[in-house]
Amino acid sequence: MTSHQYLLLRTFYHTWIVDANWWRALLIWVATMLLRYFLATVLVICITGEANSQTLSAVRRPFAAGEVLHYKVKWSFLRLGTVTIRQARADSSRYLVQMLVQSSPSLPFIDVRFLNQTYLTEVSQSLSEETVSSSKDPTEKTVYRADRANGIIRMVDSLKGKQIRIDSLEWGSDCFDALGLLMFSRRMAGCDSTISLPTLNDYRIAQTNVTYGNETEEIEVAAFDGPVRCRKVTGNAQWVGKSFAGMKGPFRGWFSDDEYSIPVRASVEIFLGSIVLELESVDHPSKIVTSSSSAITCRQ
Repeated sequence: MTSHQYLLLRTFYHTWIVDANWWRALLIWVATMLLRYFLATVLVICITGEANSQTLSAVRRPFAAGEVLHYKVKWSFLRLGTVTIRQARADSSRYLVQMLVQSSPSLPFIDVRFLNQTYLTEVSQSLSEETVSSSKDPTEKTVYRADRANGIIRMVDSLKGKQIRIDSLEWGSDCFDALGLLMFSRRMAGCDSTISLPTLNDYRIAQTNVTYGNETEEIEVAAFDGPVRCRKVTGNAQWVGKSFAGMKGPFRGWFSDDEYSIPVRASVEIFLGSIVLELESVDHPSKIVTSSSSAITCRQ
């Protein structure tokens, strides 16, 4: 045995047998292999989940020019008002989605009129341009515009045609306004996932955590003669403000389990407590007239 071979053998003996470093190396190797396997498994699950979500959302077609949804707003046994959501074509690629909230004229000391409108596309429901008016004076409004080229959101308050505040917010990625969040949820209902969505509200961006369950429930509402099979959506709004008519905290929604994915009922938190929105009537291009436990049906 040469002196070089003897030196290698002695080093091996002391390092791996006497000092017992061999088990540390083996442990590191096993941990590395497990970590690689774990990460690969997580990646496969994420890719599979994303593919399932994309497949499911692809069959949800919530955008329909001419759709008008009327909701009654209830607090306990009292009717507080009405919410109306409309869709119209703005141009070849964009839809104008509007939400009008009005308090009931029979209620004393409560006079609410809230108008929100936004431009969205079927491809993306993130913020493009949103206008919010929460006053009886329609000239008093706030406009939010996404400037993606510069990574900012421009915000302008105006009254009677005059700008009274100009501000901007740095934001490099997509975020959602109120109606964008609603239309995105209509597409994603039933996809069995939880998503944290950046949400624009009153000059700032906060997170909205939304869980899109895949279990079905039958819900009865005034708009239809029978129960409607729905997918449930739950969430938690980590913000409060006028852009969402005072909504805050936890909320729940039920969307029809069909291609239209119509919101039929919602339970939200506002300054008065827990409020229930129930679909009262539907005007839809597909002439939805009734329902069943299987899905909403349409007149041919």
